[in-house]
Amino acid sequence: MHPTRRFLFMDIGRTAQISCTSVEDIEDRALSFSWYKRREHGMPILIKSCEDKKPGDRFACKVHSKRRNAVLEILNVQRSDSGFYFCAKGTPDGLHFSTATSSLIVGDSYTPSTRVMLLQPSNQDPTSRFKNQLVCVVHGVSNLVQVSWDVPGYHPPEGQALLGKTNSGSLTFISVLHLPMELQYTGENITCEVRFNSSSTSVKKTAVFNAGKGVESLSALLNSSLA
Repeated sequence: MHPTRRFLFMDIGRTAQISCTSVEDIEDRALSFSWYKRREHGMPILIKSCEDKKPGDRFACKVHSKRRNAVLEILNVQRSDSGFYFCAKGTPDGLHFSTATSSLIVGDSYTPSTRVMLLQPSNQDPTSRFKNQLVCVVHGVSNLVQVSWDVPGYHPPEGQALLGKTNSGSLTFISVLHLPMELQYTGENITCEVRFNSSSTSVKKTAVFNAGKGVESLSALLNSSLA
């Protein structure tokens, strides 16, 4: 099982639909499914067991697309509904979880203190394991964001993402792009694009990639972010 969409932006008060695609037909109206949510680095919590039918519940289970898509429907979404969602299917052998998550982003994550930076490896350590990586750092957001990368002649998979909360309650989102070591991108323009809400407005940062000639240490940045 895998998510149908990796990112879903919604305005407050709308109805969100998050779905998992199954390789087999779903024969039981998705009653064997359950849905979990994770925020930041917290433990996943059970949001909806499809066997439970609670009056007035904002969460409902459905099946779409010729019985191959299990769907979690969330009515009247609020900012607190934002997070990483994934499904699980119950079988006699136990729970089988989806291979990835869907990110639901409700409302606008942009704040007056939001800053976006695109960082390269430091020239102080040419042997560093970070020398073929770039990092897009989004400081001071109030919610999740979507970061995508544009690399000439290469379609990068979704990068490693880190998310941390400051003492003031704001979030810092870090997306790490791993460039293939066998490919040479020196002199190429590489762009990270950050989306904060359901509008088409985004922030883009572009840099000419020069491995080993950056101005800030990615090693120090990542180590401090994970501390």
